Amino acid sequence: MSKETIELTSRQRFWLSLLAAAALPFSVAIFGAGEIYLNNSDEFLFVLSDFWFVAIAIALAVFATIFVLLRVLRGKVFHLILSLVVWLSLMSYVQGNFLNFGLTSLGADELAAGAGIGLIVLDLSIWLITGIGFVCAALLLKDKQTLGLLATVTLIMIFAVQTINFSIAFMNSDEPEKSEKVLTTENLFEVSEKDNVIVFILDRFDVYYYDQTLRQDPDFFKALDGFTFYDNNISLYSRTYPSVTYMLTGQENAFQSTREEYFKEAYSDSVFLKDLKANGYKINLYTSAYYAYDDAAVFGDLVDNVSHYDDYVIKGRMGLTAKMLALSLYRYLPLGVKDLIGVSSADFDKYVSFDTENDHEKYVMNDADTYRLFRESGLTTQNQSNTFTFLHLNGCHSPYTMDENGNPIESNNYASAAIPALKGCFGLIYDYIAQLKALGLYEDATIIITGDHARAMDDTVDVEDARVTALFVKQSGDHGTPLAYSSAPVCQENLRAEIVKSAGIKTEEDYGRAFSDIGENEEIVRKYYFEKSNGDKDEIVKYRVVGDANDFASWTLYEKEVVGEIYK
Repeated sequence: MSKETIELTSRQRFWLSLLAAAALPFSVAIFGAGEIYLNNSDEFLFVLSDFWFVAIAIALAVFATIFVLLRVLRGKVFHLILSLVVWLSLMSYVQGNFLNFGLTSLGADELAAGAGIGLIVLDLSIWLITGIGFVCAALLLKDKQTLGLLATVTLIMIFAVQTINFSIAFMNSDEPEKSEKVLTTENLFEVSEKDNVIVFILDRFDVYYYDQTLRQDPDFFKALDGFTFYDNNISLYSRTYPSVTYMLTGQENAFQSTREEYFKEAYSDSVFLKDLKANGYKINLYTSAYYAYDDAAVFGDLVDNVSHYDDYVIKGRMGLTAKMLALSLYRYLPLGVKDLIGVSSADFDKYVSFDTENDHEKYVMNDADTYRLFRESGLTTQNQSNTFTFLHLNGCHSPYTMDENGNPIESNNYASAAIPALKGCFGLIYDYIAQLKALGLYEDATIIITGDHARAMDDTVDVEDARVTALFVKQSGDHGTPLAYSSAPVCQENLRAEIVKSAGIKTEEDYGRAFSDIGENEEIVRKYYFEKSNGDKDEIVKYRVVGDANDFASWTLYEKEVVGEIYK
């Protein structure tokens, strides 16, 4: 005789439906988004109330929809849907707290694909096995009251833990005053009628992307007349932080202090920007907050496109809330589907308008917007000083915001969008060069096109293949000659020296050897610091590279240093 089914009472169905309907929307929209903000409030240029009340309203609407659905369902369909809701609630909590395997950055700043295929498969397997278990229990087990009791206890525990975590984050949070100095779009496309040094940084511009572009169009880079392409160049670091700061200052990061402390020490101790200023250069920097600076006050009076703001306006509250919810979802989704959520910490800037001293917007890395601004304004000139321009674009790094023709697209993280985005960036560069030529300023300009670092294959394991950063250099005086090629063993250490040499900058500092000083067959020992994700025990894995960096046999691991969290 089969065991008799023990059904839930009407009261049990009501309370279980209430708890189950509340679990997911409250976890994602209220606890999740709120806790992420409170624990990272320094990184957001708005306050909790700017999005949280809208998020609460959305959570209540979703809660009501699920609750009504559960109340009208009956029999096996009720138990099946209920089990799926409880499963999703439990697994999202487990994912967010235990299964993210060392992901520490906000959203797509650190792609989940970097966790590696092994961890991605393991993670998805856990979700699948538990899901099958919940469905089988709902359909096959007869004692529904015991199942209901277990589900109730599980949901109450999730609510309790999340309430405690949120309360702790709220009590420990001290929302900083949303007032600081930022790099703005002022002078974005201004050049000098005198001397110009222009550095284009295409994020993650690995030689791999250069090669892929050539496979599609062998003549794509031939328009770079007067340039030399270096195919044996390596960056010092594997990520934007601290690559950009190192490129501008020459100051290495020991990862013993916070980002803010490193920025302050690096920019204040570096003589490169001071030498540019002493040689009559107007310095315009366009790069990412958080990864290259926190408060632009660290630049002192050296940088010209700095402005203070003490007020802001939310331009799109629903859009801002949607991005915060997407960021929360990113935390709770399985590794294998996280990267379908197109969200980065830089995305939030588009929803905030700043009241700056000079009425220029904060510079935000959105390539489509930057190209649009160029098309609207073109190059402008000034004749009071020389100009140093450092323009950092997303390039080969997600989020991708434009196609190969420079037209805006929906922001995404798809790997297939990298090459079109790279072509779009070069469309901007080619248009920029064309206008320099039309103004008669191209010949004497020093122009460098490179990446801040090579592409990241997997941030959680040691380097397993070559990491080579693309590099194009045009020295002052070079023009009207075909693109040249060099396999000289160069690196970012040679960048500032090349600028000093090419532009004829007078300095008492010894900047070492320029790219163009390195011979093709020299045996030079270069360094590469790989920033390896490992939770709160992140490592700097150090390599020596001798010979052809494209051959991984030239790479030797010589030290691993545990530094705690890289982005502290």
